[in-house]
Amino acid sequence: MRLEYPVWILDGKYDSSDSTSSCDTTTAALLDDFYELNNERRDFHAHPSPVEDIIDPDLLIYRPQTADAEREEEMSLRDQYQWIPSDFRVNRNEVHIETPICHLPMNEKYENTYRNIEIIFEKLVPMFRKIMSFNENGDTRLQVVVKVQSYNIKPGMKYSGRWHTEGRTENIQAVGVYYLYIDDELEGGALKFRPAVSPKPYYVKEANRYLMPETDTAVVFSNDIPHRFCSIRNTTSNLLRRTFLNFFIVDRQSPIPTNELCVNNLPLVSYDQCLNLLKSITLNEAQHLPDLVIERILLYLTKYMWQTEIDAKDFRQRVRQEMVKQRAGWSGIDYGNFGDVKFINKPKSGVKWMTVLVTIIQNI
Repeated sequence: MRLEYPVWILDGKYDSSDSTSSCDTTTAALLDDFYELNNERRDFHAHPSPVEDIIDPDLLIYRPQTADAEREEEMSLRDQYQWIPSDFRVNRNEVHIETPICHLPMNEKYENTYRNIEIIFEKLVPMFRKIMSFNENGDTRLQVVVKVQSYNIKPGMKYSGRWHTEGRTENIQAVGVYYLYIDDELEGGALKFRPAVSPKPYYVKEANRYLMPETDTAVVFSNDIPHRFCSIRNTTSNLLRRTFLNFFIVDRQSPIPTNELCVNNLPLVSYDQCLNLLKSITLNEAQHLPDLVIERILLYLTKYMWQTEIDAKDFRQRVRQEMVKQRAGWSGIDYGNFGDVKFINKPKSGVKWMTVLVTIIQNI
């Protein structure tokens, strides 16, 4: 039996296509931007999870039309929506992002952020070419979902992932992960892959494959194969981080419909925020828009907007709770933010180490 492992890795330290200083500058700039966003948004998973969402496609900037409607019993909350992709145009190995990344406004403030993301994606294109077809003599347009997370591993903590594939309703064909930063003092954390189908019982060889990422490492793989990360351990007395940038590429043969996404290219703006914004438009120090006009605008937008940002996060929480309870098969779950936390208590003399397992089910 021949098992397939379509996985490729690029270590920036040995990549001669760019100078080391150029790579370091790009990575450092992205880290600064993402950490600034992280401090502003503080979209952290519930204690004791170490996961901090910086750009999360599951935090919907629009309200699904069925969010409040009665659902058929077999229809899950996650089946009610699709991630919002960005349009990436690739010409040879040059990349241009043409529509906004969800939760990252395409404006002057983030102009360099977008360019640095393009630079990172350009490095991954040769590996993506091994999984999917590209136009050799012209532009290739890709739908790409971007996700950014940071694991803030506390002293004495171990965190490990569950088997999963990316996306659920999005037809993700290929996955790229770029590790912006991994603290050198973190132990473990290898990426673990297994074949798309379970090997026969008589298959005696090790079916899993492992890759150990480091800072400035990129990994690209087919979304057909389940993956997880092995236990990340912090045995120091300091907070340690692992921060990474994900690219999920939609199958070009099954694209996400974009004809209804015009309002969804906005950042997350709630009804209350929009109301305050419209009322703040002034002329000669007086409210410029009449209340009736504001009311009509909001009436049109209501079917798309959350009442508050808390409502958007509550819906995401309901989706997560529902998905982690679903029975996982060989491929695992259709959700990558489900993991186990263990706390290692330092023993007194002569006492064995004790490990306490905490399964993260809520708000991860």
